[in-house]
Amino acid sequence: MAQVIFISRDLLFQSQVAGTARQLGISFQVVGSVTAAKEACQQPCSRLLIVDLSTGIPPAEVQGLSTTDHPLITLAFAPHVEHDLLAAATRAGFQHVMPRSKFSSQLADWLSLATNDAR
Repeated sequence: MAQVIFISRDLLFQSQVAGTARQLGISFQVVGSVTAAKEACQQPCSRLLIVDLSTGIPPAEVQGLSTTDHPLITLAFAPHVEHDLLAAATRAGFQHVMPRSKFSSQLADWLSLATNDAR
């Protein structure tokens, strides 16, 4: 089964994202640190890494979790007023960077990337 790794500390939003993932039949794991994310991302079923940039974890540190040996689709979001965070994620090489509102409004579509065979 496909797996989404979600780095976030926002309990309410975690619940919303987890509920949508469950409805789509996607396994979902929330982690709160880079150390926990490293371990989760090494699982063979890991496909999609979503990062809530509001956690304060530097985007460059997290982006390094996707490797040639184990490529992940990477997505980062932050509040639309956090221009510097969004720009830092773009510079760090995230494949998808967007305001939280866009991620939230298209949540099912973004989560479905975990089930897409094309990386």
